[in-house]
This record gives sequence, C-alpha cells and structure tokens, in this order.
Amino acid sequence: MRHTALVLAAVLLLTIPAYAKEPKVGALHPELRLPTIDGEQTISLRSLQGKRVLLLQFASW
Repeated sequence: MRHTALVLAAVLLLTIPAYAKEPKVGALHPELRLPTIDGEQTISLRSLQGKRVLLLQFASW
C-alpha cells in the first residue's frame, strides 16, 4: 500500500506542473467568495477590486 501511495505521489508531482499555468503579473485572480470570520456574510474578491489585497494560498500537506 505504501509503495502505491509513493508511486501515485510521484506521478502527481510530475504531471501537475504540466497543467498549471504560470501566473502573470497584473492578471486577475479567478472569482473567489469566502465567509467572514463571524460566518454571517460572504465577501467576494470582485468587491475588493481597486483595493490592495494580499491572498495567501497554501496547503498544509
């Protein structure tokens, strides 16, 4: 089972960059809607257009 997982991880790591597009400076980020911390509202990236926004995208795996 562990061998299968390692092979799958290797295949994914080798093929994902081929499909990923390189980000371009000044390009618009795809539309994004996220809940506020209190969970009562959502905020969209489009509503912040014209303002400076810092998006931190990461994975914890």
